[in-house]
Amino acid sequence: MVNYYCRHLYGCRWFCLTIFFIVGFLTYAFHPDILSFLPSKYTKVNNIKSYVPVIIEPSTSPEVKQLNSEEEKQSYTYENFIQWNRSLCSIQSDHRGPNQKVISISVYGSSSNYTDNGMFGWDTSIFSFLIPLANEVKLLLPSWIIRLYIDFTGSTKSQQNFLYNFSNIDICDIHNISMF
Repeated sequence: MVNYYCRHLYGCRWFCLTIFFIVGFLTYAFHPDILSFLPSKYTKVNNIKSYVPVIIEPSTSPEVKQLNSEEEKQSYTYENFIQWNRSLCSIQSDHRGPNQKVISISVYGSSSNYTDNGMFGWDTSIFSFLIPLANEVKLLLPSWIIRLYIDFTGSTKSQQNFLYNFSNIDICDIHNISMF
């Protein structure tokens, strides 16, 4: 009899707590402003139902970071670069003007000084990839330009000239980038 009473008592408490939790959760889910009487560290902004914490701390140390000469040089170079309205590609790319939409690809061959890529081949991997890509970009994204940053080391003159025949590809020879 005592065992039945304890089981019934604990089962009833568990059931009541579960029901209380579910009712509270659903009430808050459908009426989140029900707890608005509680003090909050969040401030309501422009009657929007999202809240942003507002913490105002006075600045205790007005420090100004001094630039070292290297940072000044980089800043100066960047400012000049913006004023020149130059791209980091080629003169052909500069003539297209500002605000270009660009797809950029880097190609470095097996004879390059920067990598030893055994899968690199002008006819097998570059042209077979680039020709369909250039046609697809011209069809689907006519206002976009492909910039091909390339190391021509190990290529023939005819392979180089072939790349310059695409109207939507700017060739950026890494050895002749005007800014560097």
